[in-house]
Amino acid sequence: MILKKDTCEVIMKMRLINIASVTNAILLTVMLVSTSCAKVSNDPPPVVSETTISPCNPGAVSLNKTMLKLWEDQVFYTRNYLISSLANLPDAAAVKKRLLKNEEEMGRSLRLYYGDRVSQTFTKLMKEHVTIASEVVKTAKEKNRSKSTKISDKWRKNADEIAIFLSGLNPNWSKKVLQNMLYKYLSLTQAEINSRLREKWTDDIKVYDEAYKQALLIADTLTEGIIKQFPERFK
Repeated sequence: MILKKDTCEVIMKMRLINIASVTNAILLTVMLVSTSCAKVSNDPPPVVSETTISPCNPGAVSLNKTMLKLWEDQVFYTRNYLISSLANLPDAAAVKKRLLKNEEEMGRSLRLYYGDRVSQTFTKLMKEHVTIASEVVKTAKEKNRSKSTKISDKWRKNADEIAIFLSGLNPNWSKKVLQNMLYKYLSLTQAEINSRLREKWTDDIKVYDEAYKQALLIADTLTEGIIKQFPERFK
């Protein structure tokens, strides 16, 4: 069928009107999004697990990035230490030293909100966590079940002390929630050790992925607790 010239012109005009309407709708959406997050930095958003932290709050995003980096380093250098120590590699001591440095950085992350004494105490507790972890690796290599059980209990007790200490600082940090998070983190780390000793490499990688997720969850929990306790600092 051949359309008349007038009919074609009408159709073309209708198409142009539709295109203009769609374009305006897209521009309006972009303007609304830009306005709602006008204060968002140009940096890429941090990798988080399940968090309620607003991407439109630069202070909150910055704090979360700091916490995530610390706990990513924690799980990363812990794994490196496990691999080196279990395989008797010459870099084990150097890796452990770097891991202990991360605990100092963790302590400093709380200084701004809770002061020097809290910073020092948290650093001490986290360094004890690393020291006990090295004992866990040692007894696992020796296949000393009796001693391994005692060291594992000592590790959990340290986790209890960390949970009690943190929950005493911030009402948004539940002692029970923190205990469960730390217990799971310890359990996954222990599973990494066992998998490597048995040369179950696929299981080892799978467990490490879970430990990594757990570390991020701890980071998010600490971040959200600080934001809720000091809302005036994140306006």
